[in-house]
Amino acid sequence: VGHLECASTMETARTANRLRLLSYNLDGLDQEDLITRAEGACIVLLDENPEVIFLQEVVTDSLPIIRARCMPDYDIYLGLEGKRRGPRSYFTATLVRKDCSLVERATILPFPTSNMSRTLLEVQCQIKSVPVTLLNSHLESIKQCSGERRNQLSQAFARMRSADKTRVVLFGGDLNLRDSE
Repeated sequence: VGHLECASTMETARTANRLRLLSYNLDGLDQEDLITRAEGACIVLLDENPEVIFLQEVVTDSLPIIRARCMPDYDIYLGLEGKRRGPRSYFTATLVRKDCSLVERATILPFPTSNMSRTLLEVQCQIKSVPVTLLNSHLESIKQCSGERRNQLSQAFARMRSADKTRVVLFGGDLNLRDSE
């Protein structure tokens, strides 16, 4: 594996060792202004130029916009298994900037007791030659699902703890956590 440097002319010694990760819930279940909202989110996210983007509530209508806007600069990994995809399905996506990363593999880890088909999307990669494991999720929603949400969070933490100790592990997304949790 070769040494990868980000190709930004704006990069300085201060930012060379920094990794920027942004997370954004696209609110894909709200159909009102969905296309405009997805385009606006892409503009803002690309303007920030992070190495990694975690998206939640991506839907089939917003995915083509994300691909068109982001694929020139980012590899995109989706967190929904094909057999679960339907007209009202929503899912996570992890985007990894191409100019400074090398993706080794992406894995979808379903939460087996989820009532909402939630998953943990794991992307193993190298960013600026540093081995990284990225974990993106959208945990169970609504107050009544507190027990399942805490169960999913525990599974994500267990995955973090079981990761190879030579890797940096970053976990995020829409965790839907309440203050009491």
